[in-house]
Amino acid sequence: MNKIILLLPFLLYSCTTSRTLVGGKNGSLNRESDLRLSIASEANQYLGTGYRYGGLDKKGLDCSGLVYLVFRDHSLSLPRSSAEQRRVGRHTTTRDARVGDLIFFRQQGKVNHVAIVTGVDRGELWVTHSTTSRGVIKENLNASAYWLKRIEDVRDIVSAGLK
Repeated sequence: MNKIILLLPFLLYSCTTSRTLVGGKNGSLNRESDLRLSIASEANQYLGTGYRYGGLDKKGLDCSGLVYLVFRDHSLSLPRSSAEQRRVGRHTTTRDARVGDLIFFRQQGKVNHVAIVTGVDRGELWVTHSTTSRGVIKENLNASAYWLKRIEDVRDIVSAGLK
């Protein structure tokens, strides 16, 4: 029993540091990059989940519910609605978008949809989002005439949340 008590501080310390500190280029620590990849990975775990207005679990999610849950699980607090989520973080562009950023869309003159950037590769901008017709899906925005013309804003929540 005494051995366990003596080891407890070391075990707790190793659990807290191993999750946030990841080796980056040249052995440097790159917490932001790790956080962005973790956000994308978790968002993709919801693929195939059906759409449900106001939903906040695997039984069904709306677009802002998906974003809210994924960011909450990464200790980044966001409002619940897409219009309010758009007020958080700092503005960026689709050209400069990075994994973990949020893209907001407008219809009928107002922001009413949000997606999480889950991949950026050679001109492709992959997002994971919950649509009313197909539930949580992953798609290349640059190949979608429907979504591309509705982009209203791109927000970097991760960098703003780490400062």
